[in-house]
Amino acid sequence: MSHITYARERAILVRMLIDFHRSVARDYPQIGDWTTLQIGMFIFYHAVEGHRPPTASKLAREVGVPRPTVVRHLQRLVRLGALRREGTGYSIPEEVINTPDAERGAFNRIKIVLRAAKELSEIGHQKSPSYGQQTQRSVSQTASKITQRDRGVGGA
Repeated sequence: MSHITYARERAILVRMLIDFHRSVARDYPQIGDWTTLQIGMFIFYHAVEGHRPPTASKLAREVGVPRPTVVRHLQRLVRLGALRREGTGYSIPEEVINTPDAERGAFNRIKIVLRAAKELSEIGHQKSPSYGQQTQRSVSQTASKITQRDRGVGGA
């Protein structure tokens, strides 16, 4: 294969995405495919950001697929109890989000992202040797805070 720009960095990111998707698929087998995963992630994002539950049209624009496709995915997830219809929008029920297994899965996905960030920070950048060191310090501090929070040490 010919030279690939930023090959190592890209490989780390691809591995992170694969591991992340596998983790979600393991915790939420009803998701199954990439389109459904994206729909679920956008609905979750709207919830944590305090936005109104997104409509099928909004989700279709965000995910980049036709609205009828989104509606089929949403209907299936509602039937399975993974989503709830709220007026014209959709939300994830608290009993789905706040289970110990969901929290453990979220923590595992945070570790996947932090591991990738650490690997990327160790590569550094040719134009800025201190960049890698600064990023590595930041990743280590964030990982420490999350670990302490998970163990119930210190504030949230």
